[in-house]
Amino acid sequence: MTDYHAIVVGSGVGGGAAASALSDAGRRVLVLERGLGPPSDADGRDEHRMLIERVASEDRPIEIGGSPARPLIGGVPGGSSAVYGAALLRPSPEDFVPGRHYGERVPRAIWEWPFSFADLEPYYERAEDLFGVSGDATAATPHLGRRGRPYLRPGPPLDAFNAGLARRLRERGADPFALPLAIDFDACRRCARCPGYACPTGARTSAHDTLLAPRARAGAIDYRFGVEAERIAVRRGRFEALRYRDRRTGAVGEATAEHVLLASGAIGTPLLLSDSGLAGESGELGRNHMCHLGALAVTVFPRSIGADTTYLKRLGLSDFYFGTPRLSEKMGSAQAVPIPGVESLAHQVGIPLPRALAAAIHRRTILMAGYVEDLPRTVNRVWRGASGTIRIDRAYDRFDVLRGRALARALAGLMRRVGAVVSIPWVAKNDRDHLAHQVGTCRAGVDPATSVVDGTGRLHGHEGIWIADGSVLPTSLGVGPALTIAAHALRVADFVLEERAA
Repeated sequence: MTDYHAIVVGSGVGGGAAASALSDAGRRVLVLERGLGPPSDADGRDEHRMLIERVASEDRPIEIGGSPARPLIGGVPGGSSAVYGAALLRPSPEDFVPGRHYGERVPRAIWEWPFSFADLEPYYERAEDLFGVSGDATAATPHLGRRGRPYLRPGPPLDAFNAGLARRLRERGADPFALPLAIDFDACRRCARCPGYACPTGARTSAHDTLLAPRARAGAIDYRFGVEAERIAVRRGRFEALRYRDRRTGAVGEATAEHVLLASGAIGTPLLLSDSGLAGESGELGRNHMCHLGALAVTVFPRSIGADTTYLKRLGLSDFYFGTPRLSEKMGSAQAVPIPGVESLAHQVGIPLPRALAAAIHRRTILMAGYVEDLPRTVNRVWRGASGTIRIDRAYDRFDVLRGRALARALAGLMRRVGAVVSIPWVAKNDRDHLAHQVGTCRAGVDPATSVVDGTGRLHGHEGIWIADGSVLPTSLGVGPALTIAAHALRVADFVLEERAA
């Protein structure tokens, strides 16, 4: 007799989606989250605490490129969904067949993903409904997958700035669209401080606030945070138990279950498997770490656009998904995103700025932020050093940077044509500072010799061990991965439920 039907390790988008599906099906679920707790109300709205000191970010000792770092990734209950921008976009069906676009630039084993866009399509809809996405399913989203029926919540009208920007972009031949956002706009205060901060009303869906905490209060799941999974125990090729440690007391415990679903992300999941002696035969565990290359147009308008007073992250752009007029290579999508605050502006500039000057720039500035699909590289890896420190080795390939420069130039040129005083192309190589959108390190595939899990998310060669996060993605998509992670996690949960039924 086991303690639980399933143990879910991690409370982010993947863990929250999987645990919710299993719980709603009547299964007894334990969710373990190593984050000690949500940020305080004061910290959650404080730019210096959240974005400079990074109190809600990963707090384990990490070295990136050999130097200590504290990258901007969620390290609290809800994971990165506690601080994300909440844009839940479907990728292009073409993202699932990378061989068509990259050829020999990617291993032949991943020319096609082990599951297709069609396999995930019903789960995309379930994930959108689970996370309460607001949007317009009829909007044209060039190259991207689209929903077949209306969202449960319609998106609100665009504010004056975004409506005007969208009109001018269309006049220049672009096809902007209102982003599908996991935000309840009836409860939203339209804060200027949104991505990177805690939501003061809970209007922005997080896996903790919206999915897990309510089910825990109802007694539907056993949800513990401040608890770190340390080792997976296997007996005769099947999961048996999980050893864990309470970070506050140091107490060590063990829980048994029929299944364990790992959802600690591209860093935590491969480390737990490695620490448990479950590296597999492929040599791919921990490798192929990816996070989008940022291709930015830093855009300043002649007068205030309200970036310091109201919520402006509303528009998406996918016209350059498969290339720009100067470079016909697959790239990715873009979003109009405000700078999160004056301290962040000064931090990125790298030189002291008088506060009045920084404030003047801030209220006039928006980033048209492009996300270039960086390619998997075996040298980009996550591993544990001899001292126990987490090591991340990563750098972008020259091909990634080439595409990033082309996309940044195209976005900057477009923004100059729609009324910007200046729009500067900038390639943000997120090697150290910002590991948003990170995926890879536990690649899914059909062959155990070249992958870590199979197309269902099950660990090759083992029963009852599943991965329900973005570490399984063979490539990084041209949109943020959150919706795909949630859809994958719901699909994994269905496989778990079907196995019990069988």
